[in-house]
Amino acid sequence: GDWETDIDTIGNRCAKYGIQINTSHLPFFKYANRANIPEDEYAYNQKYVYLSLDAAIRLGVKWTVVHMTSDPVAAYDYIRPLCEHSTPNGLGLAIENVPSASIEALNAVVDRLKGEGYLVGVCYDTGHANVLGLDQRDTIHMLGNRIEMLHIHDNFGQANPHVITWNDDAHILPFDGTVDFRKVARSLK
Repeated sequence: GDWETDIDTIGNRCAKYGIQINTSHLPFFKYANRANIPEDEYAYNQKYVYLSLDAAIRLGVKWTVVHMTSDPVAAYDYIRPLCEHSTPNGLGLAIENVPSASIEALNAVVDRLKGEGYLVGVCYDTGHANVLGLDQRDTIHMLGNRIEMLHIHDNFGQANPHVITWNDDAHILPFDGTVDFRKVARSLK
């Protein structure tokens, strides 16, 4: 069937059982490297990003996650049109800290978009901070009230100081790696 019918079916079933869908995650692709992405591939990815936004809006989702990138200008240029689509519909964009981007750059993008009136915040990812060797408390305090949602997972940090791999960002259960979740919990109070 068509995607709207499928999404409405999911929404109706959730409503029947009293389930509220509060968060979602947009598809991820390396949008900052636009010059190296063929136009048809970029358009294909963008189609599904906007369909995901529309699905989240239809389901009454409060916040959806979009990844930050290492280039804050590219991040702003990419995320701003998403905000133009989501904010008028009551959907917030939570920009996720990622291993390739600094917390300072993430804060700068969020603050700029918030200053323009968009519904935007941060999705704080504990594992991504751990891969970078960041102190959880210091990072949470740097992000402050920008944090709107959390991605809670564990890993063992970065194995090779010169390269971050998918294995470093293992997404294992909390307390099975090296993230200090007691520190995370105390820092979020």
